[in-house]
Amino acid sequence: MKADLSVAVFSLFVGVATLMLLPSQVGGENLSAITDPYSPAFFPILIAGILIACGAALAGSALMQTPASQDDVRSIEAPLRIAATAGYLLFYGVLIYWIGMVLASVISIVCLSYILGFKRHIIIFATAIVVPLIIYVLFEKMLYVLLPQPRIF
Repeated sequence: MKADLSVAVFSLFVGVATLMLLPSQVGGENLSAITDPYSPAFFPILIAGILIACGAALAGSALMQTPASQDDVRSIEAPLRIAATAGYLLFYGVLIYWIGMVLASVISIVCLSYILGFKRHIIIFATAIVVPLIIYVLFEKMLYVLLPQPRIF
């Protein structure tokens, strides 16, 4: 519960800070740029809004749940999963450079799902295929934003 609440507060802080700093960091833009997808401020505003919404949802969820038992909190498995996730995210950055965002994301969703202990194989593989394809179509085909291209293909 404490960890979820900490992450929620941090998410809310980063989202609000991003919105507050936006006018000074993106010249000539303000929060009304959310209506123009071609504005350089569009994606920072969108991501900050999503981060604030997720932080608020996580805070609400954390405040409503019962405290975890001490055995769960002191488990050695949690730090190992955190270390494995952090290490894999560094590797994901390398994968994006070499094989592109779409294929790297498919591989990463599968690997991170297993690292984090998810066991529903059909949902993992469906998510691994559908989410990167939606992101590809949204950015490349609808918003005309180039995603990282593969270097070896």
